[in-house]
Amino acid sequence: SVKTRGSLSSAFVSVPTDSLPLLGREESLARLAALSDAVRAGTGGAIRIEGAPGVGKSALLEAAAPDGLPVLRAVGVEAEAGLPLAGLEQLLAGLGAADLVAAEGEARDPVALLREVRARLAEKAPLICLVDDVQWLDPSSRAAVAYLARRAGQLGIGVIAVWSLRGEAPDEWP
Repeated sequence: SVKTRGSLSSAFVSVPTDSLPLLGREESLARLAALSDAVRAGTGGAIRIEGAPGVGKSALLEAAAPDGLPVLRAVGVEAEAGLPLAGLEQLLAGLGAADLVAAEGEARDPVALLREVRARLAEKAPLICLVDDVQWLDPSSRAAVAYLARRAGQLGIGVIAVWSLRGEAPDEWP
């Protein structure tokens, strides 16, 4: 909605930014919508969005959040890049399953943890995982997101991850 105040010579226009279209992103939005459709159909899949800082990757990720499907979210934070499993814990909080990640001081078999996460996500499918700033996730969480992305089709989930290219090459991605 557009609101105006004052005379024509000094009009104030307020447009909510969440209603603005992403210009020039039709192809990307269509691919993201196709992934949401695949998740609804039970086939799932994964997409990584990458690019230089400030080009609108996060806006594209937010536009990808589908109506009518559960969405799990995580955002990598540079200050937490050294905290093991912090990103995975954030993602699982949306399931009410953050307790799967070992408490401080507890050793947890990473393979058993990934299998349990995979099983929980498969139980809750269909759903979409949106992960922003993957490059700032701790290495174990980044590996877990890639693991889930490789299996997204089998699990019937969607994984959409954003990687901001800051001079370094991105990790291998499924």
